[in-house]
Amino acid sequence: MRSRKHLSTFTVLLFGGAVGAFGDCPGKDFSSMQVVVAPDVPELVMAALLPDIRQHVLQTDIPNVDGSQSGFKYHLSNIKLESMDIESVETDFKGDTPVKAVVKAKGKLDWKYELSSWPHLPKGSGSATVSLSNAKLAVHSAAAFDQCSRDSPPSNIDRVDVKIEKVDVNVSGGILTWLYSLIVGRLNGSIKGKIEESVASAVKDSMQKELETQWRTIPFEKDFEGHAKFSVLPAAPSEASRVGDRDVLRVRLDGAFLSENEECKALPRSSTMEGYDCESVLEDSVRSGRRLFVIFDDYVLTTALCSFYAEGVFRVTVDDKLVPKEYLTTEYFRFLAPPVFAKHPKNPVRYHVKAGPSTPTVHTQKQEQSVLSGQVLVDVEAEAEGAWVPLFSLEVSNSWMVTPKLDGMRMGADVSFKELSMKLASSEVGEFDVNSLQTLLQAIVVPVVLQEVNKFLDGGVQLPLPEGITLKDDQIEMGEGCWVVGTNAEYRKDSDTVIVV
Repeated sequence: MRSRKHLSTFTVLLFGGAVGAFGDCPGKDFSSMQVVVAPDVPELVMAALLPDIRQHVLQTDIPNVDGSQSGFKYHLSNIKLESMDIESVETDFKGDTPVKAVVKAKGKLDWKYELSSWPHLPKGSGSATVSLSNAKLAVHSAAAFDQCSRDSPPSNIDRVDVKIEKVDVNVSGGILTWLYSLIVGRLNGSIKGKIEESVASAVKDSMQKELETQWRTIPFEKDFEGHAKFSVLPAAPSEASRVGDRDVLRVRLDGAFLSENEECKALPRSSTMEGYDCESVLEDSVRSGRRLFVIFDDYVLTTALCSFYAEGVFRVTVDDKLVPKEYLTTEYFRFLAPPVFAKHPKNPVRYHVKAGPSTPTVHTQKQEQSVLSGQVLVDVEAEAEGAWVPLFSLEVSNSWMVTPKLDGMRMGADVSFKELSMKLASSEVGEFDVNSLQTLLQAIVVPVVLQEVNKFLDGGVQLPLPEGITLKDDQIEMGEGCWVVGTNAEYRKDSDTVIVV
């Protein structure tokens, strides 16, 4: 992995993060989504973050040190670290110290001394190089979880501890042996302490700034093609857990498509995802070698469908622009709906298909497709004397099979027909047996509706992820009541590319 100057928003996951968003706060017991990352992801993220930390530390000013001892005054200035190498990084999110590192560094300083009393002789000045080894760094995080807040990250860098085990000094310039020992002693005391404090402060400031910067890039609410908004709310702070025999970092979220439609707002919400059989599917996905997993339960998919219904996305007119004219005539109703043919023999017809009054639902079956159930209204019109006149309306209950797909940053689906039933909603030509029309609808209307719906879904909807992130090697599997998306992610910034997870 190549280093880069910016870190993706997976940084937020490192420090107890759950993503927050606009909208009403639903209650902490509800989660409709999860983000799960493999145990090596935090180390990859830290490896990408370390160049920024190193640069910040090397630019940090270390305070001068003044003191006196054995009748001499001394002044140590221009204390500067010139290089820093991170020898090892350890991440552990089961406690409040998620990151530990061992570093070594080299630096320099200027020194001078003089006798405290007049005539201030002997005196001298020079420079020294300093080598620090086995410096241990520990990052402590503190939760600042607010389920309804998006203003700041849900966790902060509480403090950073730095403990330098060994200091080696090489002094240049004229200096008495006993004074050399004095300065070296001070370097291993007060100056070492100053360096520890300065490095700790620089690391904390750098990591907190990165955390806040990346937090601000997260699109908490995403507009989907002008038809609906997707919102994500935090459900709980992140937690270390296990999937099968593997450790993972898990973030529980409340994700939903937002709609002003009252029926969509009233969709029932389960208390947690525990009732769904996602874990066994997730366990299989973790074994695949992918590192990032996103779980959507059927509630998220149902809110998407409801929002699109409410916004009129699934509205199709089946006319001669989509179907050959010979199939669009009342001639087909001669035996299927005699009252229609009796009133309008051999007239052109068209079908208006739109969302029905009932709220659609989605149910996903393990290792199979999702079943989409809903209602549509089919208004049938005939052309008579140069005008379109209503014939009858059907209320059609239908089921469709939905197969999800992911292409880069866009989530789409393929829809196929399963079954339908219908009843007469209204008629301008009198009563008739609508069941006889089922074959006609399946032959003429259903293929066109499928074609238009799949055309809309084929392009997919943009996932609410920050700019610069692209999903790679994705795989979607289905559990009972949920979709599990397993993937890796590529982050691109300017000409730099880095595989983050």
